[in-house]
Amino acid sequence: MRKYGWWIPRFNIKNSDHMNFSDYSIYPVPAAKPLLGSIEGGKAIEIMNVMVLNFFDKYLKEKHNIDLIKKAELFSEIEIAKNIK
Repeated sequence: MRKYGWWIPRFNIKNSDHMNFSDYSIYPVPAAKPLLGSIEGGKAIEIMNVMVLNFFDKYLKEKHNIDLIKKAELFSEIEIAKNIK
């Protein structure tokens, strides 16, 4: 994967937990509730859809004009971790 200068960006979705990255985020089952973060389920899915689609477009379809940092900045729920090695 091509680095952004001297660091690789890592994106964290605030208030999310493991099961927020599954359908349980929008169709919660009581057993999964302890594994969900407090982020609204539909918002978590929206963020994932945008970021994953743009990641695939950039790296698999080689659309180099896509800036993942700018896409992430569209969502206040995303934290951008820098200086990850």
